[in-house]
Amino acid sequence: MSTISGSVGKGGVNRLDDVKTVQTLLNQHIAKLVPLMPVIVTGKCDAQTILMIEQFQRRVLHLPKPDGRVDSGGRTIAALIGAVGSAPGMEPRLEGNELPVPVAKILKEILKAAGLPRATVTSVVRHADGRLSRAARAR
Repeated sequence: MSTISGSVGKGGVNRLDDVKTVQTLLNQHIAKLVPLMPVIVTGKCDAQTILMIEQFQRRVLHLPKPDGRVDSGGRTIAALIGAVGSAPGMEPRLEGNELPVPVAKILKEILKAAGLPRATVTSVVRHADGRLSRAARAR
């Protein structure tokens, strides 16, 4: 992933390509920004983009007073680039209840796309009302 040439966000230079890069990186971290929805990658630094930058700084970098700006060579861009996904070649881990192979494969793809290294499966089969099926109770 390329870096940015200028600042993006509040008071930033906000070059089109740089804003698109930051928007794309923020979307790759969307699991850490729930309940926010992914930003549309337009290259325009709008209120939603600034909100996502601030939330990323608050939740991931643990900044008490986020500035809503991503600077080239700064801490926020380093975290956005460096923390995307798990380590290269690492397959996300599923813990807890065993899943059928096709379902496990889909869940691992979702985890990989969200940049999460693992998930715990706490339930496999439930009825619409929340009761466990006989097969799940027998385990």
